[in-house]
Amino acid sequence: MSADSLEQPDARVTIAQYMSLFRSIMEALDDEGVGLFSRRLRRGSLALMVQSVVGSSTFEGSIRQACKAMNLLHDDVTVLLIRDGAMAGLRIDIPPSYLPERAFAHEILVIVLLRLMNWLYGQPLPNPAFDLATPQPKHVAECEQLLPGKIRFDRPSTIIWFGAEALSQRWQMSLSEIKSFIARTPDILVAPQRLDQPTSAKVRAFLLQNRLDWPELGFIAKALHVSTSTLQRDLNNEGISFRMIKNQLRRDIAIERLTCSDVPLSKLAEELGFSDSAAFQRAFKAWTGEAPGSYRKA
Repeated sequence: MSADSLEQPDARVTIAQYMSLFRSIMEALDDEGVGLFSRRLRRGSLALMVQSVVGSSTFEGSIRQACKAMNLLHDDVTVLLIRDGAMAGLRIDIPPSYLPERAFAHEILVIVLLRLMNWLYGQPLPNPAFDLATPQPKHVAECEQLLPGKIRFDRPSTIIWFGAEALSQRWQMSLSEIKSFIARTPDILVAPQRLDQPTSAKVRAFLLQNRLDWPELGFIAKALHVSTSTLQRDLNNEGISFRMIKNQLRRDIAIERLTCSDVPLSKLAEELGFSDSAAFQRAFKAWTGEAPGSYRKA
């Protein structure tokens, strides 16, 4: 994207570009809060917050542990679990001085904490709704695509609301599931995920974020909170298969790496999850009609 594009109100970036910028800022500042708060959230802070829930027996207990950890990490932000009749909420208190110049701090915290609670609950929260202590932004349409419920702006506090019945849900996340989630932070908590994404786009995005492991369909189905059969059916309805999505993504990554780097073919084959270089070269020729070495030279 050119610098001139930043002045165009309709200009957009891809999720990959957004996350590349986020990681660059995070690494340069050693701050998972990307400079939004008075105290740096040193790299690993979000993983530490996730790890704090180990030992909880209920969804409510896991939320309270996560809140305790976040409040210890932050000087500016306080998070608190509240109740209001049949609804429960996670209240996020940020100093008024952060408005409106740092309204993004509210938005990113709501997204991160919503993703964390959905994971802790094991599926999307029941009856979600959102109060934001920020004026309605020009990009309200984008907010509506990221938050799955009614959104109210200019509220006294920023609150993620959900059905209080969820609090008594037993929390039974295995240690391996926790470690897997921690290994994917902060990407899995930060990367934008549109609500109207087709299933194939969600599967591709998950594969892209976890391409070091190249997870199988069953693992992805669990992460997306659906059964493997449902995920297969949804993909079939879109006229695509998991194998096709995986191969298309590997092809695109291979083309980018071949044209923009000097990575050895054996290393690239390993990155793409192939058993050896020969298997990668056969697949690449089937995808493009050319051997990877010839493609790179051309």
